[in-house]
Amino acid sequence: MQHEFVDARIAAHSNPLAHMRFIADYSCDDLCYMAIGYVTRIFEVLQEQRKQRNGLYFAGEYVAGAHTAAACASGRDVAKLIAKHWA
Repeated sequence: MQHEFVDARIAAHSNPLAHMRFIADYSCDDLCYMAIGYVTRIFEVLQEQRKQRNGLYFAGEYVAGAHTAAACASGRDVAKLIAKHWA
């Protein structure tokens, strides 16, 4: 049996690029996955970290954002905190 008309949903599944006008290429910085509750939990960890001297400090892109600049800023902030705690 031959069909002259094909449902657009079926056509899209058989050829997903058929209706595509352009492709936007995003780097992984824009597509960072964060689990539900992660930001709140990291905030709490960093609040506790600021309260007193510790043997372990958290810094980097996993606490500040998935970008090199965020990781560097986080490192600078934690370095200042360590200097304050251990002065």
